[in-house]
This record gives sequence, C-alpha cells and structure tokens, in this order.
Amino acid sequence: MTDEHHLHESPAYTDEEWEEWKDYADVVTIQVRFKSWAGAEDNAESWVLDADGSAWSKDWLARQLVELAAADAQNSCCGRGNYMLDAADKKTEWGASGAAFEAVLTLSENLLSEATWVALGAIAQSLRTRLKAKEGWPDGEPMTDEQARDTALWTVVRSRDVDRDDLTVTSVEFVDKNTVLVELREVASGRRFTVELRGHNDCVRMSRVRKISEPDSL
Repeated sequence: MTDEHHLHESPAYTDEEWEEWKDYADVVTIQVRFKSWAGAEDNAESWVLDADGSAWSKDWLARQLVELAAADAQNSCCGRGNYMLDAADKKTEWGASGAAFEAVLTLSENLLSEATWVALGAIAQSLRTRLKAKEGWPDGEPMTDEQARDTALWTVVRSRDVDRDDLTVTSVEFVDKNTVLVELREVASGRRFTVELRGHNDCVRMSRVRKISEPDSL
C-alpha cells in the first residue's frame, strides 16, 4: 500500500471542518474606493473596514459589499450597479496558523455619500454582532493618542501610494470614545490627508481617508 493511498485514506479535514476552514480568517480588510468611470483615477476619498476573527461566510460578505452598488443600479448596464470587486484569500499552516482575507471594492462616484458610509457602517455592525456572539469579543479600551497616530499613518499608507517615512501627523482630535480625527501631511509633496477613525477600540473598525490638498494648492 503506497503512501499516497494512506494520504487519501486519512483526510486532514471532515466536510464540516473544511467548510469552517474555508471561511476562517484572522484578519479581514476591505477597501472601498470610488471612480467616475472604470478607467479613471481613484477619488480623493476612500474607506477601509477591518475586522478580527471570522463569523461569516466569504460569500455572505461579498454579497453585502456588492449590495452597496445596488443604489446606483439605474445607471448601470446590468441593473445591479457599477462596481469592481477584487478579493484575495491567504492561509498559512506552517508552524502557526493564520488566515487573511482582503478585498478592494470600487464603486461609482455617484455612491460617494453619507448614505453609503452609513450602509457600510451597517455591515460593520452586523460583523461586530456576529463576532461578539461567536468569539465573545469584549469592548476594547478607547484609543490612545499614540494608537490613533499609528493607525492613521498605516491607513494612509495602505490606501494611498505614500511612503510611511514621508508622513507626519499634524493634529489628533478625539471627537468621542469611538471617533478620532487625524490630520497628516506628506513632507515631500505637501499633500495633506484627514483620517476619520471609528470603532478602533473594537473588533470591527472603519476608517475614512480624504486627500484634502494637492501640492499646487498649498
């Protein structure tokens, strides 16, 4: 009897374990971007949704994201809204287990509105409710000034083509225990950004990044 036969005879996962493994992720990151048309440059504003742990199927999550485009359905060719969705799933079982799910959702600029931001917040709240029920996540402590600065820096780096070493934080404003506004400046170009951090003391977090000036406007 060959080693290959033994491998097929003793599967690593049951069907139920495999289904759970497929949907597990230690870290989920969703970037939401906006364009006037498919080949245009990204809008000056973009959003990020982060979540720890897994309590949903990726099919469910993808559907929630695509549903954001439905509000623009009347302007699309297929009646389901204009969007582009790119997703990547990475898993590691080598000394330590790890899984990451990352997606970039690009929507029509027509959807760059407070209503869409609120709709994304509803998805975040659904994720938060599921995670707390499944994983028992406690409420975290409010962010410190240092945590707000570091989080804002990495959010701009991740969502914009900017070198972290060329960014400096110019102001941090704590609006309430769940909302922090951070302003940053890119030293080389003079561009300025604002980052609105929400829920960063919790298992699900949202960030709103705005480029508020170009070098020529300074």
